[in-house]
Amino acid sequence: TIPMWCEVSLEDSRLRVVHACWHNASIDALQPVLTPDLALTPVAVVEGSRKGSPIYEAIENILKGPEVNMGGVAYRDRDGHPRRNARLQWWKTSARSLRDLALIPSGARGADNLPLPFLADDPIDTNGLIYTDDVPVLFGHYWQTGTPGVYSPTTASVDFSVANEGHLVAYRWDGERELRNEHFHSVKA
Repeated sequence: TIPMWCEVSLEDSRLRVVHACWHNASIDALQPVLTPDLALTPVAVVEGSRKGSPIYEAIENILKGPEVNMGGVAYRDRDGHPRRNARLQWWKTSARSLRDLALIPSGARGADNLPLPFLADDPIDTNGLIYTDDVPVLFGHYWQTGTPGVYSPTTASVDFSVANEGHLVAYRWDGERELRNEHFHSVKA
């Protein structure tokens, strides 16, 4: 019953907020199966439960973030499960290779429990995966550590692992077109 994303305006500026990833193609795919206030309809719930359907893939991108196959490389996640796909750092405008884009936890080990090999540095097609709009977007779901700060003038995460004794983080938006580090506020869990 809550919106899949929101976009707010202040005078002539806009701000976008999304759970994990602002992905225009996924947003376009979801629009026809959402309520006017951008919540899931019964059709969206049914189609979104069919793995591989366009609606399922769009929901995955919005709520989890896009993933890419790591070309035969696998790593063990924090629960010990082998992962052959990695989430993409869709906010990294300078990234052009799997090595640049794949988000793998620091210290991750390969599926064989050996050190993780380097990922390919060959260019990959990032068409539509990297956020290039000029509207700022705030997102979560990518647990971060350290000091909150912007990733680019238009992207920033506010998820700093509060559920894992991290920080509860907020961003105070005053209509700026470029996000600013000094607008972050946080408290320890």
